[in-house]
Amino acid sequence: MNNIYHFVKTTLGWFEIGIENQSQQLNQVSFLKDINANHKTLEQTNGEEKKIVLSIESQLQEYINGDRKTFKLESSLNWLQNEEFQNDEKHIGTPFQKRVWRTLLTIPYGSVVSYSDVAKKINQPNSVRAVANAIGANPILIVIPCHRVIRKNGQLGGFSAGLDLKKKLIQIEKSVIS
Repeated sequence: MNNIYHFVKTTLGWFEIGIENQSQQLNQVSFLKDINANHKTLEQTNGEEKKIVLSIESQLQEYINGDRKTFKLESSLNWLQNEEFQNDEKHIGTPFQKRVWRTLLTIPYGSVVSYSDVAKKINQPNSVRAVANAIGANPILIVIPCHRVIRKNGQLGGFSAGLDLKKKLIQIEKSVIS
């Protein structure tokens, strides 16, 4: 898989956006502690790829600023939504992980649910640990809103980018709704 990466500075810190070069599918939005520029970057891409990445960057900035509640990236998430792509080995995630990630997309902006709620929603109520692992493997932070999943007791639980960022993302959504 040949990826194109773009680094985005936001008020929350640096993020890295990755798209697959040929299919132009979004496959990464991650929070960075350090910038590693050893990747093909936006400056080395064609016009269509650049347009897609800049759209993703713009939507990410709008979300972080509290000006966007949903992402319009359907064609960039075909690997997750479309049956044709779901079994394509060059795209990320097991069928189970993809099922969990699609479920995360249904959590309304400003809401939080528990890991066990997600397990019930996919009709596997005894798979809470597997659901938590799938959520932890989410490659597209914020767009696939894993930050909206907390522990049953109300504690934040885990987050690959750190609990401080998870708390800030939940606060952004709560403050926009209030």
